[in-house]
Amino acid sequence: MISEVNMRRPLDISVGCYKLDGTSRLTHELTGSDPILNGIYPAQPGSFISKCAVAVIRAGYRLFAVENNDTCSANASTPQKIEKLKESKKCGLGDANAFQEFDGNKDKNSVVYHDLNPPIIARYIRFLPVEWKGEISMRVELYGCMKECGRFLGIQSGEISDGQISASSERDSNHSASQSRLHVINPDREGSWAAKTDDTDQWLQVDLVILHTIVTRVATQGSNGPKREWVTKYILQYGNDTEMFYNYTVPEQNTMKVFAGNIDQNTVVYHDLNPPITARYIRFKLVEWQGWISMRVELYGCVPGKA
Repeated sequence: MISEVNMRRPLDISVGCYKLDGTSRLTHELTGSDPILNGIYPAQPGSFISKCAVAVIRAGYRLFAVENNDTCSANASTPQKIEKLKESKKCGLGDANAFQEFDGNKDKNSVVYHDLNPPIIARYIRFLPVEWKGEISMRVELYGCMKECGRFLGIQSGEISDGQISASSERDSNHSASQSRLHVINPDREGSWAAKTDDTDQWLQVDLVILHTIVTRVATQGSNGPKREWVTKYILQYGNDTEMFYNYTVPEQNTMKVFAGNIDQNTVVYHDLNPPITARYIRFKLVEWQGWISMRVELYGCVPGKA
């Protein structure tokens, strides 16, 4: 049995604190079909289990476990069987507030590090020992940033290169993904990214290169050309690779957040992200638009460890 504590993290990089100890903690069978599931995917760290996670997210669960020979087996026409978890003595209730248990030290002087994704935003941090060797003894350090995490990340300035910006399609060379920089005005080009086709499969993607970059704010504009084109609604997706993206959700509701876009070509519309996104890749996925899919964007936030 493999479990996931925080659905903002793929199962293949984080195994939850529930462990199979001979007593099943499974209850409340969840059934229903989902077209994303097609075939059998091993539910083991490092394997292609992400599709199971997506199906569970869609069903409204943030903590799940999979049984049946450690596989998630289903297709679009038959129900998948995914179980919720009962109470665990170490982990608390099997819900979004379940505890994450960290591996500690194996000797006195070797340093053990753990990255926190998503990061903790708080004034007080407490280490609560669970198991120990001899007496409870430890030395610790915390890493993070105390400066304001809201600087532009470099789309407009060019700090983010053309090669880091991509799109599902491009209308032509004058409307390439690299033209999506906020406030871009190019006398030789119309100024903005524009999709080749106007459907909801279109997206604009930014590769921030650094894993766990913190994004706290987004900004959008419409086309700078003569045509009245802009995006009126979009969703944000994020991930640490290009294989699996997560929808940004409304806090406490686990429902996809649809952002209000622009009402004209040049007015900048900002949205603060609370909680922030922590990821390498950010996608603007288009929902509704005026005239045609055209947009210019900027991201704001900070890179942990970078001044």
